[in-house]
Amino acid sequence: MDELVAQGLVGQGPTTREIQQRRPRSRCPVCGRTWWAGLQKRAGAKYCSRRCRTAAWRERQGVVPKWLADLRAQASQ
Repeated sequence: MDELVAQGLVGQGPTTREIQQRRPRSRCPVCGRTWWAGLQKRAGAKYCSRRCRTAAWRERQGVVPKWLADLRAQASQ
């Protein structure tokens, strides 16, 4: 490892903070959670988790999960 550092092959890339400053933050339309697009999830991710993706589909079908109804009720108060 020390040899790679000495050759300049390690530690030359951008830091996580530099990457975060260049990338937009995404917001989940279901629960409102945010994440760094392309860093914590793929760049085109619309939902933060499988749970939220499933809840959105069920909502479009007319079946709202209890946890989502409770979350929306708290947000409206």
